[in-house]
Amino acid sequence: MIGYVPLDDLLSMTLKEWELMIKGARHRRLDALGDLRLQAVMHARMSNGNDIKDINRKLEKERALINQTEGSYELDQKKKKWERKQIRKIQDAAMQKWIDERNKANRKE
Repeated sequence: MIGYVPLDDLLSMTLKEWELMIKGARHRRLDALGDLRLQAVMHARMSNGNDIKDINRKLEKERALINQTEGSYELDQKKKKWERKQIRKIQDAAMQKWIDERNKANRKE
């Protein structure tokens, strides 16, 4: 018996079952790390709010990599970055339009 699974069951498992078991174990490990992160957040807030963004990014990346390859994860990150840039461009254009309209209205007065 390895862990909680009898050896005979392990030997009769298919490749897909092995992959699912390994992914489940990795998710459990990340859940435990998430619990530690929550404890760190609470402790940091209690001791004057230290930043824990690096821990959050690492956990998000590892969770994403469970079902993806490194290349597809990086591609997803680049896509998200491009989308954020496009959203920011639209926001900047809307802000500039609002500022121009406001300045135009102020000049008329």
